[in-house]
Amino acid sequence: MTVLKRFALVPLLAATGLLNIIAQPAHSQALAPYVLQLDGDRLEQQGVFLFHSAIEAYQRGAYTAEQASTQVRLASQIAPNNPQILASLGGLYLRQGEFERALDVLSHARSLAPDNPAILFEIGTVYLRQENYRQAADALEQGLDISPNVFEALFDLGNAYYQLDQYDEAIASYEKAIEVQDDLWFAVNNIGLVLYEQNDREEAISYWEQAVEMTNKTEAEPLLALAVANYQAGEELVGIAQGVRALTLDTAYADLEFLRQNLWGDRLLEDTAEFLNLPRIQSTLAQIR
Repeated sequence: MTVLKRFALVPLLAATGLLNIIAQPAHSQALAPYVLQLDGDRLEQQGVFLFHSAIEAYQRGAYTAEQASTQVRLASQIAPNNPQILASLGGLYLRQGEFERALDVLSHARSLAPDNPAILFEIGTVYLRQENYRQAADALEQGLDISPNVFEALFDLGNAYYQLDQYDEAIASYEKAIEVQDDLWFAVNNIGLVLYEQNDREEAISYWEQAVEMTNKTEAEPLLALAVANYQAGEELVGIAQGVRALTLDTAYADLEFLRQNLWGDRLLEDTAEFLNLPRIQSTLAQIR
């Protein structure tokens, strides 16, 4: 990524009028160099302005995550003790896969605002991406103690519990997420994933049917999971038809590693591998690809 050099700040600050140069030194110091006078409050305001403009550009697609992080990093140099700017920089590093840099910045932000739940949630997300599930759960739990009704955090906490094989806790967290926002299918789908690993196929099917209905059969993941479960339950023709539709929507779900990254457990992956090797499914994949 582009590396910002600190000397680049000087022309920027000068151009924005934030440098006051004493043009006429005292006569007794006629040979002394000019002195730069920095207005701390105005610097802080400029940092906040740069931050907001970068995030706005990123949100409307005018900036990539890398471009936005470059500008937000500059804002953090101008306003180094602003936790909002630091938290956003950490989030941008996270989206670029720079997990250690994200944690460093987010830890600094947390030291400045220890009771800010959004910072704790971002830290939890970084740990999830690093597969440090216990630390992820700890950070998310702390954030939810402060702000308990955040769908994304409840969903991520459910994922962390699931990866820790704390299945009951995972389902409870997903259920709380659904209570907060009942029009999103992700938590419903993941309850099905947990139940399948608990060998409760019938109940898993029920949740995947709900998720498929919520998405109007336009999302491949719950539809493929339902297809595999139905096939294993003896509804072979139904399962194959559902599987064909799912893979037509998105062939990425024919990749077992991709499914593992999406938290499909060992039991479901084993059954999916069998399902994907069926002649009708292989034929579908060959035609699509």
